[in-house]
Amino acid sequence: MIPALDELLDALHRFAEAIGIETQELQQHETPKKLRYTNTAFPVRMLRDLEQSSITEMQSRFGSSLSLRCSLADLPVLRIDGNDTATDLDTLRDETDSSTSVNIVFEIDKQALVQSWGLNKDSQHAFSLFFYSVSLERELESGLSDPRQLEQSLWSDSPCQAVALVADRSVMLTGTFIAILGNRETARLETLPAINSDYIESEKQTHDTCRDAVRWEHRWTDFLTPRYFDFSADPESLEEQSVRLFSANGVNIGLLFTADRIRNLSDGFIAAYSEASSSCEVRSLTTDEVDDKFSIVGADVTRGLAAWAYDERWRTDRLRLLQVALTRVLSRNDSPYSCQRLLGVAVQLEQEVQWHWKTFISDAVESYVTEETELENEIAETVDGYESQVSSMIASLSGTMLAAVGVMIGSFIAAAFKTKFNATIFAFGIIGYMVYLVLFPGVYNMLHHLIRYRTMNEIFDKRTQRFMRLLGTEATQAIIGEHVSRAQGRFCRWFIFTIVALVVVLILAGLAAWFIPSHVQATEEETQLNNVTTEIETQQISNLPSTKVSAESIEPVIAEPAAKHPEGEALVSPVK
Repeated sequence: MIPALDELLDALHRFAEAIGIETQELQQHETPKKLRYTNTAFPVRMLRDLEQSSITEMQSRFGSSLSLRCSLADLPVLRIDGNDTATDLDTLRDETDSSTSVNIVFEIDKQALVQSWGLNKDSQHAFSLFFYSVSLERELESGLSDPRQLEQSLWSDSPCQAVALVADRSVMLTGTFIAILGNRETARLETLPAINSDYIESEKQTHDTCRDAVRWEHRWTDFLTPRYFDFSADPESLEEQSVRLFSANGVNIGLLFTADRIRNLSDGFIAAYSEASSSCEVRSLTTDEVDDKFSIVGADVTRGLAAWAYDERWRTDRLRLLQVALTRVLSRNDSPYSCQRLLGVAVQLEQEVQWHWKTFISDAVESYVTEETELENEIAETVDGYESQVSSMIASLSGTMLAAVGVMIGSFIAAAFKTKFNATIFAFGIIGYMVYLVLFPGVYNMLHHLIRYRTMNEIFDKRTQRFMRLLGTEATQAIIGEHVSRAQGRFCRWFIFTIVALVVVLILAGLAAWFIPSHVQATEEETQLNNVTTEIETQQISNLPSTKVSAESIEPVIAEPAAKHPEGEALVSPVK
């Protein structure tokens, strides 16, 4: 459970007062991770009056994050670690009775303290504790000249929501990637939303785009972008110096992300902008410029324009348009231009940018419709190309099947013209067809279809990339849909089927060339054998002895008179 920060701070002050450490000294020695006070000549007078109740209170509130070391040269006289007091106070008084000062190291490990509250246990948030707002302000001031240092102190090593707890203020500032909560706002920790991973990925793309578009002389940030500094705050919090400094850091990040090039300075940088006929330079904000006159509204508009320029769909167009508009507005003044003055004309700059953008969009819409129509025509042509490929393969396969039947019949007839079936002629006919089948329908036609299919894919992919740049990735993919992928699928299925069919025909032709001649020859041999057998049987019958006829059987015939010719002559002579 998170304790009340103001009560925690009061306990720290009581203990510091009891041992003689001024509050201002604590403020000077606080860093984002630790509060570490060291003094090699610390007056021992106040330490002698230290009571056990003060130590117990500190131990109960800070636990193992608390550490106090006191020593005379190399001789320890007091050591406090969390709940253990290794050296009692009587020993401290006895050992320092003749001394006026000791070496003291007083430390609170704020990271360990925050973790003991159950925080810093997920990758969505990076928690940091500041007992004093001036310590946070120091970090924000250093970020004006070195954004990477601010990135490491608040956000640590990876993109997340930085949550800074400030014990001596009631400030409240919240955003997608930042939250600064004062002593009265710690209850909001329980309702902090998790960051959508899409936001983090989108800002990573923004950062990568910036590094390609803007010429940085060195790496200013690892992942920070202008959107990391989007925030909302109540009117009372807007008066806080820490909020002004945070907003100023957002302005500097905005300059880093929108300039044509960046020139380094010892205490910041100069952002250079240019167009065809003019140029200007803007110096980054410094600590001295962030005062009561600092324009939060101007800073918010300037940072917002930088974030607007990196919209995912219009990133390239918006960035260039903003650079041109900013150059035209600022080139009317002396260079380098004060960033404070830039904030003063931020509203005018925003109006000019929006006007130019509307003009650009009106032309872009007409261009968009034209490009969309062209993409639809491209899709239709590509699908027709795949379908014509499929039709060609079907026609070729049908012709191949018909040719197979024709070759089979023709070869058979040619071989059967001889008295004896000529297996060589039949085999040569089939083998010739098989060679033709492999070379032309197989290798030539199918290779042609495959090369044409790949060429169509490459051409369509290149044109799709162009349309993605013009229309956007999502819009292009939505227009393409599944039309092309379905046509590609049909082509692949028919391509595989055709190859399989050709292989089957090839195998059947080979089997026919092998088995049909042997089968016909076997049939002929069987026929010849049957003919020989029949001839032998006929010859055997003709060689049998003639049968004798008895006189009685022919006697009636002899007795009959011979038939007469009409002229009276006998046709048959009488048998004698």
